[in-house]
Amino acid sequence: MFTSGRCARYFTLLLIVLLFSCKEEKYPGYSLLGDGIYYRLHTFGDGKIKPEKGDFLSLKVKCYKGDTLICEELYPDRDGFDTMSVKDVSYDLLSSAITMMEVGDSASFIFDEKSPFTKQDTLVPVSLHENPFRLEVRLVNLKEEKIVRKERLLHSLWVKEKREEELELIRLFITGNNINAVPDSDNFYYIETMAGSGEQPVTGQVTTVSYKASFISGKEFYSTFASNDMFEFILGAPGQLLPGMERGIRKMREGGKARFIVPSHLAFGEAGSSTGLVGPFKTLIFDVELVKLK
Repeated sequence: MFTSGRCARYFTLLLIVLLFSCKEEKYPGYSLLGDGIYYRLHTFGDGKIKPEKGDFLSLKVKCYKGDTLICEELYPDRDGFDTMSVKDVSYDLLSSAITMMEVGDSASFIFDEKSPFTKQDTLVPVSLHENPFRLEVRLVNLKEEKIVRKERLLHSLWVKEKREEELELIRLFITGNNINAVPDSDNFYYIETMAGSGEQPVTGQVTTVSYKASFISGKEFYSTFASNDMFEFILGAPGQLLPGMERGIRKMREGGKARFIVPSHLAFGEAGSSTGLVGPFKTLIFDVELVKLK
């Protein structure tokens, strides 16, 4: 049931649509907001809060060119809030459109004259730099800028503390095992255990390795040696290797063996692995044999 306020809002929007529909038939059912932006409200939410400049938003977004879905969930970040806060609505087209909504609302926006995204925005498909295109938007929630800034500050302090703890564990491992290798600027250790006689791998090369993965505690969690198996991949292809493992393999020669001590920011980071096998801020040890290059 509509409250009196929601009822008034509904009839106000209906009146806007009716007024513009007499003059503008380009997109039936949409009202022209100006700057080539057309607006159509689909559902009312339960919220009564509208975005203001500086607010951070949680959005569900679908982008269309014609009837073709180009992308979904354009901007949500780690904590579910827009990586960009609401900007100055006097010049930012997307912010101007979203401030028409209240929390819980769903609406469509057609950008007919110019894109609200800059050509330098690499998060946005190239097709959305050209008009017209349509955004289907649901405003899920919002937070004031000061709250988000405080939350992110607390998170950064937590990350700093956990990284310091991790570095101390690495230091204890190095001294406890009499390791003389010098780390690089990322605290990555490369320890050659047997020199190879072949070539070093290069980007795009099919590379075959056998390896054992363990935690800094010594607990093993994966091994191709145990199953007498090998791992083949294309060096440099995305999504195949952890950054730290690729860094180490590039230093090896065919037939060689090495140990990598990989800090978490070159492995699974502060989130850990998606399977939960490797927790947050876990340093990993890889014992690797570079079997073959082709």
